[in-house]
Amino acid sequence: MENDVIKVKMLGEFSIEYKGHVLGDAAFHSKKSRLLLAYMICNREREVSPDELIDLLWSNKDKEVNGKGSLKTAFYRVRSILDELDEDCGHKFIHNKNGVYSWNTRLPLELDTELFEEQCYQAEATTDLDDRLNISQNVLAEYDGIFLPGLESNSWVKSLMDYYSNLYMDAAYKGIDFLEANGLSDSVIFFCRKAIARDPYNQSLYAHLIRNLIENNDRKEAAAQFGIISEKLGETFGIQPNEELRELYKEAIQSLNDDIVSFDDAFEQLQEQNIKRGALVCDYDFFKILYHSSARTIARTGDSYHLVLLTLSGREKEMAKHSLSRAMDNMQDILRSNLRSGDSVTRCSKSQFIVLLPHASFENAVMICKRIIKSFTRQFPHSPAQVEYAVKPVKPMSASVEDDS
Repeated sequence: MENDVIKVKMLGEFSIEYKGHVLGDAAFHSKKSRLLLAYMICNREREVSPDELIDLLWSNKDKEVNGKGSLKTAFYRVRSILDELDEDCGHKFIHNKNGVYSWNTRLPLELDTELFEEQCYQAEATTDLDDRLNISQNVLAEYDGIFLPGLESNSWVKSLMDYYSNLYMDAAYKGIDFLEANGLSDSVIFFCRKAIARDPYNQSLYAHLIRNLIENNDRKEAAAQFGIISEKLGETFGIQPNEELRELYKEAIQSLNDDIVSFDDAFEQLQEQNIKRGALVCDYDFFKILYHSSARTIARTGDSYHLVLLTLSGREKEMAKHSLSRAMDNMQDILRSNLRSGDSVTRCSKSQFIVLLPHASFENAVMICKRIIKSFTRQFPHSPAQVEYAVKPVKPMSASVEDDS
């Protein structure tokens, strides 16, 4: 009968179901109880010695006290919990014979990790498009939780957690490649979103996601996803997205007209929308274009342009992530409001801004920096951040390049 099958989940949660009754994480009052039961289930095809279980559950120092006595107590607790499923389930499920422990393999058992592995292999083996799509979608939808959450400090759990995580990501990549080869953009987007939830800094997954959003003509969402990964990488690692992602972003924000437009229409499209007073705050790639344009301008005019690098750091110790993020947001507001409308600002790392100051001498640039720092300190006197600055002149485009153009 279906109800007589023991159903166990270990991905995303730990639960055991039998005859319509379910025991979840909350039923196991200690991590050791969950760990011991999970280990017995995963190793149910063999006998397990007390020494092996003691090594699993306790450190060397704890084992010296009374390892075997503590193990008996642990099994008593586990069996008592299992008895809540049905009468005498504890002794029915777990046997102790000749000094070793074993799981009763005569009872049918369904384990989600084994179903997960089986479906991963089925998805790779089948050549039928519909079957592979259905199996792969089920794999990513049903088995997206980590192995035994909350127990990852145990080395046995950690090794299997890594194994199942790698298996999940491998299934995602293979599914994405297969679906892209068959032009199924909607399904690729589904797969990417599921996989990104597991690996939120994976630039390759974001590249697949953005490419297929563009393919579906959802350029606005594609650009938004680039913004999300840019922010994650900047705040966490202080880096910019890779070249592939930046090229996809450029493709996403293209708004070329399919038909010929009038000069008036083109002029209207070029006008800035939602204008904010003060400096232009832009992304790093666009800032590079502005810098290159400035270098070309001063090669012809000989004008003075300067770059400013502003770095935020803790006054006495390294700032917490949320404190640094708040300080960067506050500094961005200061820069926007204190600089001229012709100046440009971008974030170049998780703790730095770079500013382009047209028509400004070195002395003027230094004076502007001091004014910005003073304004930041006055408006945010309790901020844990201190601000340092560096100033460099913009180099004109070289004469050889100028001649070629």
